[in-house]
Amino acid sequence: MLRNIKKLNTACVAILLLILPALAVGPISTNTSANCQGQHNLISDAEVDSYGWPRVGDCGPYSVGGNHYHCRNLRKKLYYRCDGCRNLHRENTGTTLGSVDGTTCPSDHYGKEKLKPPLLDLLANFGGVNPSGPPNSSK
Repeated sequence: MLRNIKKLNTACVAILLLILPALAVGPISTNTSANCQGQHNLISDAEVDSYGWPRVGDCGPYSVGGNHYHCRNLRKKLYYRCDGCRNLHRENTGTTLGSVDGTTCPSDHYGKEKLKPPLLDLLANFGGVNPSGPPNSSK
């Protein structure tokens, strides 16, 4: 029982140490207006991997003449964060890597998508508990 209380206490301290610095910086803006003049910076590969985002995937959504489509051709992806509003987005880069129907993506097929980072499981694997699993019975 005492051991579980110590684990809970340690978890609470760890969470506070992670949350308090973020609160001191202030809220992250969710401004999605075109008025943001921030610069979009490439996100590190380590951060992309931590979110589980693919490096290669569907070209994605695009529109032509007001009609919206989804291209399934494979393209490399680059991920960016705005230093002004902190919004995330990904863009296609390079040429088509794999074609679904034998066509390649046109040059004006930009493929920019707004993203939201997944919620981080701060207690994942803490005390032998998997993010969505029961406690480890070997302890």
